[in-house]
Amino acid sequence: MAEKSSVLVITDGGIRHASTRIRAVNVFQQIEKKYGISWQWISRVSPVGRKTLYDRIRFAIGKRVRWLLRHLVLFFFSGNKTIFCQRICLDSMELFFIRRNSGRLIFDFDDALYLDYRKNGKEYRFTRMLKNAAEVIVSTEELRQYCLDLGIEARIIPSSVDTELIRPAVKKQINSINIGWIGSPVTTRYLDDISPVLLRILELGSFELHFMGAVRRDWMNHPEVVLHDWTPEREIEFLKSIDIGIMPLSDDEWSRGKGGYKLLLYMAAGLPCVASPVGINGRIVINEMNGILAATNDEWLSAIECLAKDSEMRNRLGRNGRNMAVRDFSLKRSSDRIVELLKKK
Repeated sequence: MAEKSSVLVITDGGIRHASTRIRAVNVFQQIEKKYGISWQWISRVSPVGRKTLYDRIRFAIGKRVRWLLRHLVLFFFSGNKTIFCQRICLDSMELFFIRRNSGRLIFDFDDALYLDYRKNGKEYRFTRMLKNAAEVIVSTEELRQYCLDLGIEARIIPSSVDTELIRPAVKKQINSINIGWIGSPVTTRYLDDISPVLLRILELGSFELHFMGAVRRDWMNHPEVVLHDWTPEREIEFLKSIDIGIMPLSDDEWSRGKGGYKLLLYMAAGLPCVASPVGINGRIVINEMNGILAATNDEWLSAIECLAKDSEMRNRLGRNGRNMAVRDFSLKRSSDRIVELLKKK
């Protein structure tokens, strides 16, 4: 691919959508900066919120306008371009436009999206997208295995974190241990699974729970539970304010396909992690090297208590995690690997 070449990036979500931001926008900003490869971005949805009736109407109209715009762009301007689709499955007409214009399609997904399509009786749309892609990128071995079962090769490129932007904070003398979690309203259910443990931890005293992006539950109505709204700027400050990062997961097919991004954020910030040994979590966290794996409530309680009592252990696991994040999961590393695919003929 020539230095001045251009990539058309199509995403399912807007900038507040984690996968869009992590696996598309951040990556292509880095690629443009380092390699001079320009990119244009079309998202399925606009950044307009849906709080009022007016906002909902704007959002619905905006989706349809963007759908039309996407068709026009692929019909007229996709010739010999690389089209990078993140999570979104194009319809048959759009795929025809790409083939007609000799475009090259790269499809990236980082969740077990096929389960949603299967539930709605439309898994054929997902498999059609896979079969029309020149390259398929996934975030985990579980997702790669799904592709292999269909006879489709897929390349694993884990989600990445900007280790230049997110760095360990200098920790001051602390009187309490802040346990932190970053997620979304949908993934709050994973906190529910270990809520008895978290409430037990608060009973021990000298602990605070900080949740960013969660939706409030009844069990969170405790003076030592603090909910934070998510923004990119607040995320960085949030990571600086906590001492232990947690990532509970249920052991189900959807959860086994998740990419472990929370753990990468914690590690980039030099924080020790406690995580469920589900899917990629069990490969990112090396027990008592950069975090602790906990499968049962008793193991969760023991892991958190152990880290809370031992500042040297917290520091050691945090340093090891930081080194791993820089070495294996940095934005620079994933961007270089994407560029390799962009340059393929």
